[in-house]
Amino acid sequence: MTPRNFIMIAALLPLAGCTMLKPDHDGALNAYVAETYSRQGGDAAGEGPWWKSFNSPELDRLMDEAFSGNLSLAKYAARLRQQQALAAKAGASGIPTLSGTGSAGTTRPDITESRKVDAYALGLSASYELDLWGRVASTAQTAALSREASRFDLQSATLSLSANIADTWLAIIAQESKLDLLRGQLDANTKTLELLQLRQRNAISTQLDVLQQKQVVESTKALIPAAELQLELLKSQLNVLLGRIPGAPVELSTKTLPALPDLPFSGIPADLLIKRPDIQAGLARLESKEYAVAAARADQLPTLTLSGSLSASDSDLGNLLDNWAGNLAAGLVAPLIDGGRRRSEVAYQQALTDEALAAYQSTVLTAITEVNDALATEQKTAEQLAIEEQQQQTLSSQLSEADLRYRKGLNTYLTVLNALSAKQSLERSLITTRINYYTARIELYRALGGDWNINLLEPASK
Repeated sequence: MTPRNFIMIAALLPLAGCTMLKPDHDGALNAYVAETYSRQGGDAAGEGPWWKSFNSPELDRLMDEAFSGNLSLAKYAARLRQQQALAAKAGASGIPTLSGTGSAGTTRPDITESRKVDAYALGLSASYELDLWGRVASTAQTAALSREASRFDLQSATLSLSANIADTWLAIIAQESKLDLLRGQLDANTKTLELLQLRQRNAISTQLDVLQQKQVVESTKALIPAAELQLELLKSQLNVLLGRIPGAPVELSTKTLPALPDLPFSGIPADLLIKRPDIQAGLARLESKEYAVAAARADQLPTLTLSGSLSASDSDLGNLLDNWAGNLAAGLVAPLIDGGRRRSEVAYQQALTDEALAAYQSTVLTAITEVNDALATEQKTAEQLAIEEQQQQTLSSQLSEADLRYRKGLNTYLTVLNALSAKQSLERSLITTRINYYTARIELYRALGGDWNINLLEPASK
């Protein structure tokens, strides 16, 4: 190694790590972020995962079981581990490589002689690319951001899973209540039919009255198999969400819908950029694509690689380490003609960046829309529920009055039948409206990103 070589390499070292082609964010990132929502949420601020606001140990247990057993989460966790490995692999490109060699053998200098000569050799070689234009760093950053996107994907899947579990859990409770209601209505209608049959035998009621009530009994009875099937399907759905085998028994201790928590604080749409993991995943992917563009641009420029080697050889193993020879060199490679391959790669990566930007903006737009829709749905469903509860009282009074007038012979049984059918139909509808009210609240929690630290929802990688 001559002094001139050392001087040349020393002059090139300060250039290592220069990043002249860093990506710039597009100013359109926040184009779809409104200042406020169309409606405002409440003032409740939670501590811990959002479902804790229901104060249900059973729901907590179901969440824990799902986070450890759900197969979709296992898939996302595996994808995260893949990206972690790729990020580590890409990061290793910025570290010098060192490899060693060794050999031992016996030769005959002259085939006519029986004398043998032993030969031993050792070698070390190292190489390092000086990252003049930031290509290596940009490639590593691309992989690191892809890893972050996968982490947010896992969190987003966990948030969606928690919402689906709560929805299904509440739907099972409501469906069991509906079945109890139907069986109670069937029992009451059957007793009324028996009473009418007795009145007919005493010539107080007509055969038409009996047939009309019989039709009500049969109609109510026909609703039960469909309700039982729906309950069975909901339990199967819960088993899938929990990662249980098909047909596993589902026994819930909660028999009535829990108290609905206070309306959560919605904040402003800009908060979603931090709270929603799907938005953060989209941003990480966008930044990853931008660094991929930077790497593609840097690939059009020359690369400088330092290499060095040490070698030793001797016929005497004891003297092997005393006879070392060294070499240090710098190599510059500049692309001249490649048929436009590198330029096309830049254009391709830029198009991927444009796609990622559009996907990010779409995710933001969808997220804000989901919050607005959830707030509107909750408000209107609450109004509907209040009206139906008032209507229930009116129909109960109407049925009592119709029954009284029928017994006095002032109107036909058809009037009683109409009031009875309307009241029982509304009772079934009330259960549906109540569960819709809960579903709207859960959707609001999900749309707001859980409203609490999303990292609490991230299960440990298996």
